[in-house]
Amino acid sequence: MKRLSLLLLFFSSVIIAIAQERKDFDFVIVVDDEFGGISAPSHISLKKDNGETENIKFFYHPGCLSLDMDDYNKLKTFAGKIELHFGWYKHTNGGTRHYFYDIPFDPFEKKLFEASFVVIKIYNLDDKKYKKLYYPLEGKNYNFSLDTSEGIRGLLTKKEIKKLKLKKLWPTDSK
Repeated sequence: MKRLSLLLLFFSSVIIAIAQERKDFDFVIVVDDEFGGISAPSHISLKKDNGETENIKFFYHPGCLSLDMDDYNKLKTFAGKIELHFGWYKHTNGGTRHYFYDIPFDPFEKKLFEASFVVIKIYNLDDKKYKKLYYPLEGKNYNFSLDTSEGIRGLLTKKEIKKLKLKKLWPTDSK
């Protein structure tokens, strides 16, 4: 009985130690109004001004994005461009399609990794519903909005952009 107690204590300590080495975020990714999981490879790119790039692996399940604590500390102090990269499976009547997304964050959006929640909504423009509404990111066939506890990076519709006579909303948007 004493051995069993010691063994349970040991495994509990190991589990607690492993859990403390990760940083978890309340993070939701929605693609075309659907929740789901992402596919590998998934990582966050840290792009320095000199062209060097470092990739940080992350783990995701709906509602939680998880990073190693060392990687989280790098991310917090990083001063360059940050991009989230992941794949997504979409099930349709014609089968399953696999999409890859590169989500760029403007420098002020880096604080999203300090927010109490993050919701990224991605709109595939191969869906006629979204193609009529939104312009794509430059060189991509999708766009996204970002809602956090710190603020919102909304997405104006084509009609709203024309009404406001705007040429370009974000450095990553194309028209």
